[in-house]
Amino acid sequence: MTMGRRNRAGRLAMVGSAALIAASALAVGSVPTAAHDVERETRGSCTRTSDWELDLEKEHGRIEVKVEVDTRKVGRRWRVQVWHNGSRFTNVIRRTNRRGEVEVERVRRDRHGRDTFRFRAVDQVNGEVCKGSLSI
Repeated sequence: MTMGRRNRAGRLAMVGSAALIAASALAVGSVPTAAHDVERETRGSCTRTSDWELDLEKEHGRIEVKVEVDTRKVGRRWRVQVWHNGSRFTNVIRRTNRRGEVEVERVRRDRHGRDTFRFRAVDQVNGEVCKGSLSI
């Protein structure tokens, strides 16, 4: 290889390295904040035939809490109560939808340390109880 070709190959390698470093910096800078989000879920059975699901999603200093009870019975009234670290923040009565589901969604401020949520749902007709808890 002649001296001219070596210099040209060296310059190409340097330009290629610089481009690779710049591309890497851009890739690192564009990592979405969603990469730090945390999601948790748990499921269970109620005292009769219904099933429940508790979902927590932590993002941007807030926690989205979702309680879903699947009764497979349309139009039933359920009382749903939800606690955050021992303090009740939701106490509602909802009717099941066309699919026989009751859903309650709330957003809470993310407190320092571990956040524990628990819920209790009671069918206002037959007394069936669903309850569960989850920490994030």
